[in-house]
Amino acid sequence: MLYKPMSRLITPLLVSALLGATFQGWSAATRAAEDSLISFKIKDQFDRLHTDARYRGAVIVVTWGDRKGSTFMESWGPALKDTLATEIARYRLHHLEVAHVKGVPFFLKGRVKGHFTRDPAAPVLLDWEGDFDQAYDCTADHCNVLVFARDSSLTGRWAVAQLDTPILTEILAAIDTLLVGAGTD
Repeated sequence: MLYKPMSRLITPLLVSALLGATFQGWSAATRAAEDSLISFKIKDQFDRLHTDARYRGAVIVVTWGDRKGSTFMESWGPALKDTLATEIARYRLHHLEVAHVKGVPFFLKGRVKGHFTRDPAAPVLLDWEGDFDQAYDCTADHCNVLVFARDSSLTGRWAVAQLDTPILTEILAAIDTLLVGAGTD
């Protein structure tokens, strides 16, 4: 008789301890991913697949935003892309725009895609799973700028709102540092 009540107490404690150890290990793995470019397979608004393998070995600038942050991406994305146009053409430098669209109901996905530019030269990666937000703990309601070195390490991150020249200058200086001595392809 004493065995049954004890097993009801011990079993949940044992399960909790095992789950705690599992989630603690998962959390540590997530923190490690924050320091480098994650593996990803994400389609853009034209259903073209983009993978991390395509960009590895290059300097990568990611602008990420959720619904409210997308208003800031409209100014930061072009400011970075236009300012870096020569470097993008000359060096292995890529600018990726990533839209956080996790939580959009399946029946609205087509409509959401229609809100992005129809210019095939300006793809926006549609992160339906929230991979970038989960890996880099992006700041909601902001444009998040992430800069990755050629070795895929995360070297800089900024959560920005209105376009700010001193912050833009700081981001560009960080990118220039990565490109110095990089040579051309």
